[in-house]
Amino acid sequence: MSTIPTPTAPPVQGPALPSPAADAGPRPKRWTREEYHRLGEQGFFDGRRVELINGEILEVSPQSHDHFWSIEGLRELLAE
Repeated sequence: MSTIPTPTAPPVQGPALPSPAADAGPRPKRWTREEYHRLGEQGFFDGRRVELINGEILEVSPQSHDHFWSIEGLRELLAE
């Protein structure tokens, strides 16, 4: 008597999983707006110019004299 092979289903292909090596190591903290404001209220940024952009707290360069007056002129135009 012969046996008839039964068909097997092909393996299910899903999205590739990250390798354990890619998952290792520290990850940057994403700050919320509330956390950012709380740090500011506690004086963490005293004397420093910082902005919260996409969850990252970035130190920014000082505003130049020309930049200040350009923004001020634009603000006045928009206020009218």
